[in-house]
Amino acid sequence: SSSAKKKKNMMMQLIDENGRLDEDACESFLHESGAIEWNRNYGVISIMGPQSSGKSTLLNQVFKTSFKEMDELSGRRQTTKGVWMAVASSSSSSS
Repeated sequence: SSSAKKKKNMMMQLIDENGRLDEDACESFLHESGAIEWNRNYGVISIMGPQSSGKSTLLNQVFKTSFKEMDELSGRRQTTKGVWMAVASSSSSSS
């Protein structure tokens, strides 16, 4: 359904580049994404690395998220600042 697809593509900046947490936006994200109801049935993935090392590209390819990626044609500049979170596609396979 489009509602389920919308939830899978949801993302938000949890902490901005100045270290500020928007608690109201976080609370809203948790409710809108349905994460507030997951209890403890979820996984957390984090990726750290130097600027322009492919972190967003990796997350987008592996987890079908939609983090902004660098465009080589517009020059090398930082695209994702701060700490972000997203709802990624889940796998129903049991392997």
